[in-house]
Amino acid sequence: MSVAKYAKAGSKRRIGRGVAVQTLLVVVIVFAANYLSFHYYERWDFSRSQDFRLAMQTRQILRQLAAPLEITVYFSPTQFGLESLISRDVDSLLKEIQFSGKPRVRVERVDPTRDLRRAKEIQSRLGFGPGESVLVFEYDGRSKTVPIAGLADFDLTQL
Repeated sequence: MSVAKYAKAGSKRRIGRGVAVQTLLVVVIVFAANYLSFHYYERWDFSRSQDFRLAMQTRQILRQLAAPLEITVYFSPTQFGLESLISRDVDSLLKEIQFSGKPRVRVERVDPTRDLRRAKEIQSRLGFGPGESVLVFEYDGRSKTVPIAGLADFDLTQL
């Protein structure tokens, strides 16, 4: 064999090694990015109004809960009322609360038009009317019922 053939074979091996090293580096970078994004996950609220950004004190309280916090959303999306105007905002805020307090915060959505058995159970236990839309907060044996319409101020003069 001539020297030129040896040079071509050596050059091909170097190119092959270079491609293998580059492929290995890409795999390592992908795994490192995946690891970092999984273990150091952060959420941001990029909306203009920052409505769904929880205060630092609220996040700390949610992380330090000693017992599970159960939040029940008793609301029918098919029902027309003031509650339907803010239902998306309430859902977004509850998602933030659930994310900040996991695994201690659980949210259950009960649609009284679809799940009659569960709706009657909650009504009889907490004593509110069938036409009401409420949030129920249960923590450490205590419960608090908050009307969804009471979470916002409505200007009824423009309706």
